[in-house]
Amino acid sequence: MGQRYTLTCLTSPANPPATLTWILDGERMNTTTTTVTRDDGGGWITSSELSGKAGRASGVRMVQARCEAKHLESSGVLTHSRNITVLRE
Repeated sequence: MGQRYTLTCLTSPANPPATLTWILDGERMNTTTTTVTRDDGGGWITSSELSGKAGRASGVRMVQARCEAKHLESSGVLTHSRNITVLRE
């Protein structure tokens, strides 16, 4: 059986709140949990979690997880990526 994982992406305060999107190995993921909370200093903090389970095939595999933040007041998208090593028995 594959091991479970949870990845978290968190924005700095923004007004209006930013929108977060997860991309796993080039595929947009719609199975995420997103929360928006009011920051004491003003603005809104958006956090998103991507949870899943590694496959059951054997071997080692590199996976790229990318979180993209988009804000209405910005013309660009901020991106943060991590390469994850998935170990499967």
